[in-house]
Amino acid sequence: MSLLVRFSYCFSQVNLVPNPSFEQYDTCPFNDEQIRFASPWFQPTTGSSDYFNSCSTPPTAVDVPLNMIGSQNAKTGVAYAGVFTYYDTTLYREYIEVQLINPLTSSVKYFVTFNVSLGDNMHFASNNIGIHFSTDSVLNSNYLNLTYTPQVVHSNVITDTAGWTLITGEYIATGGEKFITIGNFSNDAGTTYTPAPSSSPPNVDFLAAYYYIDDVCVSNDSTICYLGTGIFEPSASSIWIYPNPVKDYLHIKANEKILRMKIFSAIQSINIELPDINSDSYYYSFSELPQGIYFFQIETMNGSYTKKIVRIN
Repeated sequence: MSLLVRFSYCFSQVNLVPNPSFEQYDTCPFNDEQIRFASPWFQPTTGSSDYFNSCSTPPTAVDVPLNMIGSQNAKTGVAYAGVFTYYDTTLYREYIEVQLINPLTSSVKYFVTFNVSLGDNMHFASNNIGIHFSTDSVLNSNYLNLTYTPQVVHSNVITDTAGWTLITGEYIATGGEKFITIGNFSNDAGTTYTPAPSSSPPNVDFLAAYYYIDDVCVSNDSTICYLGTGIFEPSASSIWIYPNPVKDYLHIKANEKILRMKIFSAIQSINIELPDINSDSYYYSFSELPQGIYFFQIETMNGSYTKKIVRIN
């Protein structure tokens, strides 16, 4: 196999979701219903899907971590999206949608993950938040539930407001799927909702269930989307590396001290050694390195482990 073919194959094994953590934006959000600012994400219905970013100068409704929905730090970076999945007084849903970097290939298994967190100010928690794959964009001129069947769906009610809940799944493509849409596709009769746990009285304006969304991943490589109980690659010592692909800063975090690290790329002829880290958290800047595929060899007290990272511009 030629070097060019090997490179093309490796590069195909990346997260197919553009702007997966909503860090990139055209305009800093200043109000609700501005998911379009986190391009190329958009709202496919008249429901007012939201974009939250710490660039929004307080006091605004869409700041991070404190905003109209509650208080939550981003799972990755400083931004996330958000949608209503249930409303008590009317059938109302919100969705976010994006076109994938490349269409899916027929009969190939894809691994799917995304993280959600229930808003603090909600009276309810709900189930059935999921992802629908489609060959064309899914658009609707109302705010009712989209009547499509999500290929990946979380059937349990998610009640965690303090942390992030990882939703995972696998999908074998029929071929040509270009778009993903995230939200609750069930009507009220098909949705389970329960009172949300809250340390304070619920906001009467939010007799609803609302979830923040972060770190969306679709890949034919399970190590890219990190199936499991969190965003990590299985190893003797749990090590979190994100985002991947990465544009600027890569965050490496472990549940013990990282002793040293090597970064190398045969294609770029790069070999970098970082001998004295001695920390359980480390940020690595790609500002001086070209676009391409890199391998991080990380050594802890439990041993050595290697992870493939894709750097994009």
